[in-house]
Amino acid sequence: MFSKSISKSAVDIFVRKGRQLLPPASHITSHQLPQQTGPYTSFSTSPASGKPSGKPPTWDRVGAPLIWPNEGPGVNYKFNWQLNADGVTPTRERAFRIMKPLDITVAGLTKTAESVVESERAAAKVSVPAEAGTDAMPFDDFDASIRDTRDALSECPAIYSPEGLAPGLDIGVRVITNSGALASACAAYLDRAPRANTMKLRSQPITVYAYLGGGDGAPGDYAAFAVEEHEDGDGTAVATVGVASAEGPEVEALRVVIAAIDVCVKGLETEGGEAE
Repeated sequence: MFSKSISKSAVDIFVRKGRQLLPPASHITSHQLPQQTGPYTSFSTSPASGKPSGKPPTWDRVGAPLIWPNEGPGVNYKFNWQLNADGVTPTRERAFRIMKPLDITVAGLTKTAESVVESERAAAKVSVPAEAGTDAMPFDDFDASIRDTRDALSECPAIYSPEGLAPGLDIGVRVITNSGALASACAAYLDRAPRANTMKLRSQPITVYAYLGGGDGAPGDYAAFAVEEHEDGDGTAVATVGVASAEGPEVEALRVVIAAIDVCVKGLETEGGEAE
């Protein structure tokens, strides 16, 4: 043991490795430090690159940084939750709410001329879908088809949801579809809702689920609607429309959607449905 104290300023620390005498620690550069061998990993820096020559294996278990919130075009958390309430959960993170012409551009779609919609509206009178609860579409079949359509929409790379008012009326309509062309046409068909309506994120009196295309997970072809009492049991009525077509063009789907909305409006008026 040392018999007397020594001030820190007067101490030179020497490091010995075998018989090699290294300079004071204050003058040691990183590449002069002795390297450990055996099961240990060196973390000294290379004098040439200045980068670590090794890293602990735990570093590889660190995931990529998560940025939150991460909203942008097609990613709106509040609207995604509303779609979830309607039975569709966007798993691919792209769901575009379309309420005005600018929304069509943001979604990367092409605006549909109103003249095209008017001509198809006239042809839609002969495209009325089946009503749930009839021989053509029993309730069990309707419920199963709607469920399959919601599941298929949830897995789509992009979901488009034009939203507005039934033409000439104050009844809200939301269309949920995977077809950009159909979404653009429906946006042209529906009346633009006032800002007070568009700020409300809630289910609409009429909800249309339209899936176009085939492949794995696609629902079978059908077109049907149902006007029923709201699940809250408050006495109001809501309408649900389901459309699926593996090969049918968007124009035929548009006729069915228009016809379904028109017949649902009449059903809601008969049942005393809620006006939005």
